[in-house]
Amino acid sequence: MMSQENHHDVALSEEEETRWQKFLQGINGFTEDFFAEGRKQGDNCERESLDD
Repeated sequence: MMSQENHHDVALSEEEETRWQKFLQGINGFTEDFFAEGRKQGDNCERESLDD
């Protein structure tokens, strides 16, 4: 049986909690200059219709 912890009225198993901790550690690992000027995405390309 997995133990449960209650965070803001949401019960998470220890395994789920560990996954979230790893995810948040990864997110917090980005430096302040990451995407400092926003995301630069190329122009949309023209595609043929799928309605043929």
